[in-house]
Amino acid sequence: MSRAIVTLIQQSQQILDTVAPKIKGEADKKIVEVQQKIPTQSSIQQLMMNEISSKSPELICSLEVKNRVEKIYNKLKSKVVKLQFILNKSDEKLKKLQEKLKKVGELILIIEGIFLTLNALIPVLNIAIQIAKVGINFLKGPAADGATTIKLKDQIDKAKAKTQEIKNSIKVFKKKVDKITKKALIPMGILTLAIGAISVIRATITALIGLIEGFYLNYTLMCNVEGDSMQDEDYADAIDNVQNNLNEGEEIIFIEDDLLPNTIERIRNANFQVIQYRIA
Repeated sequence: MSRAIVTLIQQSQQILDTVAPKIKGEADKKIVEVQQKIPTQSSIQQLMMNEISSKSPELICSLEVKNRVEKIYNKLKSKVVKLQFILNKSDEKLKKLQEKLKKVGELILIIEGIFLTLNALIPVLNIAIQIAKVGINFLKGPAADGATTIKLKDQIDKAKAKTQEIKNSIKVFKKKVDKITKKALIPMGILTLAIGAISVIRATITALIGLIEGFYLNYTLMCNVEGDSMQDEDYADAIDNVQNNLNEGEEIIFIEDDLLPNTIERIRNANFQVIQYRIA
């Protein structure tokens, strides 16, 4: 039993020694790194809108400005998507480490099961001691057998020694198990906070990608309409929805006959990730 407990404690310690530093490193380095590099909504708006507002109306939709806006759009989206990728990888690593950390809990449960078994043996040994004592009391007078008496006394001594050994083992190993359990709580706490932080940052990144795509879509439609209007009135409601952040899974539906071919092409080439659209 003692050997089994020692082995389980060693396995738990090895897992903690390997996993804990990785959890702290991933949480401290990667998550903070991503947070520091996330652009603000105002900076995105400024970058994309400055290029448009700084030009005269007749130049807003010129090839030069279109190319410039597209370049800004691709650069911004590429940066944010890259941060999203890093964050997803970090989340994946942390969840794998979380699975390994769970094994420590499983090993502790096995050890506690062994403690229960050992504790259950103590009453049994005490009964054996009492039975042996009763046996000695019956061995009196001519019927007494010295060898039998010695044997019963040996059994009592062994049972007492075994009882004490079990109690000492439980006391010693319980301290070690409590120490490991306490030590495991630190990386577990870091994990919980880190995974929660990733969830919040992921939502922020998704919203920013939607914002970037929304500005680009707005500009694309604005610069691909016929007539004097700077914006196709048929799609004003759709654009309003984009700017108000569409709920996940919602689609903007465009009617192909109402869009110019180059508009359709530009929207398709944009490879929108957050804004869901469909050409009807």
